[in-house]
Amino acid sequence: FMECGWYAWVFWYDTQAKYPELCEVLGRWLGPTVDIGPEKKKKILKDNGEVLYLSSYRPLRDNELQNPELTKQCATFDE
Repeated sequence: FMECGWYAWVFWYDTQAKYPELCEVLGRWLGPTVDIGPEKKKKILKDNGEVLYLSSYRPLRDNELQNPELTKQCATFDE
């Protein structure tokens, strides 16, 4: 039921992204959906404050959380 801790960092997959844009986008995991779509969908917070309802995402790996460039992106996201 819980793949991530609340407000954990995730990459969600932007299906609208066209090459060479990145399809993995930084977000925050807000938990499972209750009333929207299939039970596999989860709420993901975007950097602009919007909430997405997705099933295609992945938690950040430990080595990614140690990456200085990604750490800056996380700080910018939280601002």
